[in-house]
Amino acid sequence: MAIPRPVRHVLAMTLQVIPSFRKANYVFTIERKLARLEVSGDYDEARKVRNDALQAVEPSHSAPLWRSQGFDLLRCSRPGEALAAFEQGISHLDELPSMYGAARPHELYYGAAIAALQAGEPEKARGYYRHAANVVTGIEAHLGTNRRWWDESLEALRRQVGEPSRTESSNKPIEADAKEKRDSSASR
Repeated sequence: MAIPRPVRHVLAMTLQVIPSFRKANYVFTIERKLARLEVSGDYDEARKVRNDALQAVEPSHSAPLWRSQGFDLLRCSRPGEALAAFEQGISHLDELPSMYGAARPHELYYGAAIAALQAGEPEKARGYYRHAANVVTGIEAHLGTNRRWWDESLEALRRQVGEPSRTESSNKPIEADAKEKRDSSASR
């Protein structure tokens, strides 16, 4: 059942008085604007809007903007700068729990892994791949969903960074799989 438009409007207006909600809403508005600009191919305007927003928002709300910046820099073949942008976003993930999901941490870690790989830092790429895979595994376990496109993307990245294959039926984080394998090989 959908919430009637007048009720939604009243609820949204009420939430606008909460400072943290206003700041988050500003970031979401900027994200939607960036998506429209990028879909239309206006990357220069998107960069300007993003840079202005990064100057205006508190660091605790900035992770989605850093993620966008990182993917833009990857698109421009600037992996070192992209990695720095992703790492900046990752550094702000835990500052504001209410922004964690909105920051799309799986995309931050995935982008950081791709950037690190392109920048010639395979160890960092492996670490960020593991984080991305663990976040996706957690999302799937919590929501009970199977996001095949993520599985395919993560599998391609796994092969690129040289990580061992995961068990098909496992819904455990990669670290748990690795520990189990170590324990079983040590007991032999």
